[in-house]
Amino acid sequence: MFSRNAFSECLGLLSQFPVLGIVGSRQSGKTTLAKALTKAVAGESLYLDLENPRDLAKLEEAEFFLSRQQDKLVILDEIQHRPELFNLIRSLVDEHRVPGRFLILGSASPDLLRDSADSLAGRVAYLELPPLAWDEIKAKISMEQHWLRGGYPDALVPDQPKKAQRWLKNYLQTYVQRDLGLLGLNTTPTESARLFSLLSHLHGELLNYSAVGRSLGLGAATAKRYLHFLSSSYLIRELPPYFTNTRKRLVRSPKLYIRDSGLLHYLHRIESIDDLLGRPLAGHSWEGYVIEEIIKKGQEQFDFFFYRTQRGAECDLVICENLKPLVALEIKLTNAPRTSRGFYESIKDLKTPHNFILTPQSDRFPVSENAEAISFPAFMEFLSGL
Repeated sequence: MFSRNAFSECLGLLSQFPVLGIVGSRQSGKTTLAKALTKAVAGESLYLDLENPRDLAKLEEAEFFLSRQQDKLVILDEIQHRPELFNLIRSLVDEHRVPGRFLILGSASPDLLRDSADSLAGRVAYLELPPLAWDEIKAKISMEQHWLRGGYPDALVPDQPKKAQRWLKNYLQTYVQRDLGLLGLNTTPTESARLFSLLSHLHGELLNYSAVGRSLGLGAATAKRYLHFLSSSYLIRELPPYFTNTRKRLVRSPKLYIRDSGLLHYLHRIESIDDLLGRPLAGHSWEGYVIEEIIKKGQEQFDFFFYRTQRGAECDLVICENLKPLVALEIKLTNAPRTSRGFYESIKDLKTPHNFILTPQSDRFPVSENAEAISFPAFMEFLSGL
């Protein structure tokens, strides 16, 4: 068991909204968090797993059954399998509108559930629960192990690498090749596996939908729709470019990242940190890991972009508050960093007050007049201060 940063926020949302939706990829810890919440909220609770035939049988007469539970917190796990329940939940909430009536869990984003969830507008708050962040486990798990294996507990905790690899293999087979089809991704299991494998080789690169489509025998529009689906399912991240109203010619394509570093490394058959550090992938892997950890920590307060111009100014991550650039980051897999001309130019363009070259474990020291080197752990403390 690891304490989740989202726990207190969930309690606050349950005290305000009739319905709380916790969404995220499978095995990210949604059910564990929900069951921990039941011990902290006042009153009784009822847990229903919508993949369990026994619990589904209770919902044969769903209106009759749920209307009798109005004094309980009702938890509906894997709600995407019964989208027709959204209209019923709306009706029941309107009849007896009090905070904390329903807690719904889903392996799909609000975007994927939008058509069904529209009826809950004004009644529901959504919260994304990503896999375990290093900030949540650093007292027990090293940064290197977390980077290597990712944040899914069943891949992170085993003491034998082969067990972690076996779990990741089965996770990909069940979620990517089967469950995404049930959620609406219109591909065969083989096509889904090919798509995800291809994307693992584009990790950290600018995303060209036409090129992805050609590699899979698809049109650009179809490839874009598939990738949007994977993004909405919390498997990939399409990091948008930062746009300004200057006359500079800016890169406008997003950058692609596999969100969980453990899945990325499994797809490249990497089992140890020494193997990882010896691969050309290492730099992009570290960059993606750092970006994902920063977003996990700051997603409720900040917006995140990268910056690149056609003339070569480049910044790996721009952290914005109310779309105003606040922090510029260049992410390096070295503890002896130097300022690149591209990063220096991006600082001039963005006029960010805080500028860092982020490293795994270096000391904090100035590398130029307006930029500092900083380690990943030290930067996460700095981010907390913001």
